[in-house]
Formats: sequence, structure tokens, C-alpha cells
Amino acid sequence: MGTFSKVHRFHKEGEAPNVNNVAAFGQPVSSLYTSSKVFTLHHHIDITDDTGTVLYESNSKMISLHDKTDITDSSGAFVAHISRKILTLHERHYVTMADGLMFELSNEIFHIVRDITNIEGLG
Repeated sequence: MGTFSKVHRFHKEGEAPNVNNVAAFGQPVSSLYTSSKVFTLHHHIDITDDTGTVLYESNSKMISLHDKTDITDSSGAFVAHISRKILTLHERHYVTMADGLMFELSNEIFHIVRDITNIEGLG
């Protein structure tokens, strides 16, 4: 495992990918970036490529018990629906893709330094 560096942990548009991730997993085919609006009644995130072109959008309702989020592509076509499980010791999300594929994302607890996310249901 490579050395941990806060300097190389994330990269912005136009910057090279994390050197530790490239060493461990290879050069990514593409990188995606997120930006959110500060003042909005609902949670909106734009997901862009290296050039700043919006590829996807994430929209959540202002008030929602299950923290429901819909992902659409730049043309507005549905990509995925994400909902959060409320009563859990660690963060758990259920994802339903446009083609009907369903899986879970969950963060393991008691990992102080690094988050470990499990993806269950993708085979």
C-alpha cells in the first residue's frame, strides 16, 4: 500500500489523479467532480468531467425522511435513485439504477482515519 498523503488525496479539474490511487489501481478512464449550490431549497449537485461539462445532476428533496436523491444525465434522463436507511449504526444507502439493478452502499464503522465503503449486490 502506498503512503498516505493529504496533498495527493483528491484532485481538482485539470490536476493529475491521486498518485497513490494510480499506483494501486491504474490511471482512471475519466474523473468526475461535484459542485453544489450554496443557497437552494433542495440539495442540488452538478457532476462534471475534466472540462467542467455537466454530465449528471443530483437532486434531493428539501424535507425527506429517507434522504431520497435522483440522479439524471445532462439531458434529464433518469439514471438512478438513491435512498438512505434511517435507523443504522453506519451510513447505508440503497441504489436503484434505471435498468432495474439494485445494490447497497454502506460505510464500515470504527474506521477513524479512512472510510471503507462496501458495495453489496453488484456480484
